Amino acid sequence: MNIADPTNPTVAEVFEDVADGTEGAGLVEVFPDGPADDADLEAGEVIVAIEDDEIASPEDLTDVLADLDPGDEVTLTLVGPDGEREVEVELEERPVTLGG
Repeated sequence: MNIADPTNPTVAEVFEDVADGTEGAGLVEVFPDGPADDADLEAGEVIVAIEDDEIASPEDLTDVLADLDPGDEVTLTLVGPDGEREVEVELEERPVTLGG
């Protein structure tokens, strides 16, 4: 999945159906058959919390995930076009990103 600040004008189009000013880690793209897809996360949603930790930016998401391990089960709170929802997910190892 690709994440971005949902208030950033360069990706604002992806989040046009989410309330203005929603802060968090915006899902710009969800890769088919990846962990986010398996958890039914959708592009255009914004992660606003993991468990009791508020997520106000993509950096917050990275910081919270750094303290968790693959296999941990957590509750994500997301805001999307249909409002707020919670999703239980099992974290997986972060894939290696190859340079071009």
